[in-house]
Amino acid sequence: MHILSIKPEVILYVYMASCVAVLVFNVLYIFIDKYRGRRLEHQSLEMVDEITGQIQQMEAGVDVREEYFTGLIRRLKKLEKLRAFELSMEEIRRQMPAGRTEKYLEQMRRVFLELVPVYEKRDEIEQAYFASLVEKFGIDKGHGL
Repeated sequence: MHILSIKPEVILYVYMASCVAVLVFNVLYIFIDKYRGRRLEHQSLEMVDEITGQIQQMEAGVDVREEYFTGLIRRLKKLEKLRAFELSMEEIRRQMPAGRTEKYLEQMRRVFLELVPVYEKRDEIEQAYFASLVEKFGIDKGHGL
């Protein structure tokens, strides 16, 4: 006679079902992570073209339109878009001399000033990431944010 009223086979089936559930979860997570990585890469490539175009316009003496900055502020409120911006700027810095990107990054100061209150309300990790981007790209060089 069993001390437990549950048969050992039932315990084994429940254990196997939980193992299968964990396996399914891991496989789904891998696919979702791969999809997010591709999406981030795609967003970054789009931003590279966009930012490069803005830099070329600035070099030609054309002022950047206000709508560009407004749209960028709206997009960079999302952390994944901010990450895409970082990857884009890293790629552009590899392609162009530093002098060509400085004027653009100076113009980005106003965008980042608008984003400060947004990221100020986020958790500490996101705040630190935002601050690291300001430092990394010298967005606040000579101003003190």
